[in-house]
Amino acid sequence: MTENKISISIPMDDFNAALSKLQEVQTLLAPYLVALSSDQRMSLPKMGDKTFSFVEKSMQFAQSKPELMPGFIDLTEWQKDVNGRNQLDQLFRLVEQLASNIDDTSLLCGSDAYVSSLGFYNSIKQAAKMNVPNAKPIYDELQKRFPGRPTAKQAEPV
Repeated sequence: MTENKISISIPMDDFNAALSKLQEVQTLLAPYLVALSSDQRMSLPKMGDKTFSFVEKSMQFAQSKPELMPGFIDLTEWQKDVNGRNQLDQLFRLVEQLASNIDDTSLLCGSDAYVSSLGFYNSIKQAAKMNVPNAKPIYDELQKRFPGRPTAKQAEPV
C-alpha cells in the first residue's frame, strides 16, 4: 500500500463559495489593478523594505518642510502612491500565503495521484507480460506516457 500523504475532498458548496468569493474580490479590485508587461516591470525602479523606509522618511521631510518641496512633485499623489502600496502589500501577503497553501496542497494531491497511477501502471505492465486478459490494451495505452523507452521487442541486440 502506498503512503497517502493527503486525503481531502472539498465539499462542492465550499468549493463553489470560495470560487465565487475569489471572483468577487477580483471584480472588486479590477478598477484599481494594472497588468504590466515584463519589459515594463524590468524598466521600473523597485521599492523593497529598505527603500520603503527611505520613501517614508522623504515624505515626512517633505511634509514638515514644504518650502523645500520641488514644484514638479505632487505631494497628494505621492501620498496616494504610498497609501496604495501599503494597502496592496497587505492584500498581497494574504493572497500570497493562500496561493502558496493552495499550491502545496495541490502538489501533494497530484503527487499522491501520480504515485497511485504509477503503481497501477506497473501492475498492468506485469499483468500484460503474464498475458492476463484485457491487460495488454490498457498497458499499450498507458505506456504512451513514457515515449522513447523501448520495450523488449523494440530494443536492438547488442
